[in-house]
Amino acid sequence: MACKIERAQAGYAALQEALSKTTIMEHMTLNEKALLQKQFGTWDIATDIVAIQNRWESFGMLIWALCIVKEIPEPPQSFPHEQLYQATAIIPGFPNTIDMFLDYFTTGEGSKASHIISKTDFEAVVDKTEAWYWRSKAQTVLELKRGLQSDSPEIIQARQKVTAGLRAVMENIEKAISQASQRALADGLISKSVNDDFCVGNNTAYKDMDDHGLRDLERMSAARLAALGWLVGIEEWDYDPSNVKFINPLGSLWKPQ
Repeated sequence: MACKIERAQAGYAALQEALSKTTIMEHMTLNEKALLQKQFGTWDIATDIVAIQNRWESFGMLIWALCIVKEIPEPPQSFPHEQLYQATAIIPGFPNTIDMFLDYFTTGEGSKASHIISKTDFEAVVDKTEAWYWRSKAQTVLELKRGLQSDSPEIIQARQKVTAGLRAVMENIEKAISQASQRALADGLISKSVNDDFCVGNNTAYKDMDDHGLRDLERMSAARLAALGWLVGIEEWDYDPSNVKFINPLGSLWKPQ
């Protein structure tokens, strides 16, 4: 345990040195700066660490858009962290590697067309990412519907507070998921469907995942779509994970064919 703490302290020191010797802080958001300015050992698990875990997925989308990595894993598979870490050739203990990376993609070879993803490939990934994000939001509605099926006094009272619009969505959510899965499969947005739903591996339907898997996939989908939205200028980097904007006006699953 002591060895791990020492390694973490050394890493923290190397990171702080890199920040002081490079211009990287100029490119960070206020939230990122506040996080990196905290003292060693003061990060809160819930508000700091958990909140940024899915930045790996955002990072992966950026690295893909720069044509550094070639493939985007289909959900629920995440980007391999080691692959992303190695892809940039940035080593915090060597601050010059940060400036080298920034220079390469601002004025060097990385600024040329060979490192710019094609419009066709970008749009295809947007469509896939929007499909998975829509499915995550549909799951929220499905879970709400499931949670309101009891006849206890509390649930009856809760059902009465549901708006007419949300009630209509809840009544048709299973049909919408089925139709979305058929469209997603036909359009190549997912590789497989099962039980009229998105397949998440091992012949498991999205709706049958456990709570932990559902939350992870929801955060993954939001992080990926937010990164794409940031690239086209419609989303903030410090995005609201509960309300990420679609790039296609109606989302890829419902846009005209």
